[in-house]
Amino acid sequence: KYIITAETGKLDDKEPDLIYMSKVSAKIILLDKNIIYIESLKAKYNNLNYDTKFQDDVKLKFLNHNVVCDNLDISFKEYLLEAYNNLSYKNLDIIMLADKIEIDLLTKKSKIFNFNESKVKIKKENLNGNN
Repeated sequence: KYIITAETGKLDDKEPDLIYMSKVSAKIILLDKNIIYIESLKAKYNNLNYDTKFQDDVKLKFLNHNVVCDNLDISFKEYLLEAYNNLSYKNLDIIMLADKIEIDLLTKKSKIFNFNESKVKIKKENLNGNN
């Protein structure tokens, strides 16, 4: 199930299937009832296939996983979520900077990509507050 809302939406006569949205919130409710929450300043929503391209100050929350990035694309045909550009990932004990994360929406398996190994940065946080 996919629910998307926005403060504003604009249509373009040249691309009638697309809605250009601002101040966007979305929820993907998975088969196991877990929810992926997404927020962004802008999004381009395709009202035929529900594919969405989020951009600008994108935030994703899923369980204890948090992603902040510039872009996030959802393809429902491929059951794929891709987050990229200025991406940071954080969970309970890891902070990581990466180039791209792909999440399979059916299996919930993820792949993390770093195209330039010199840019890889992973910081493990100790639960006691020590790094």
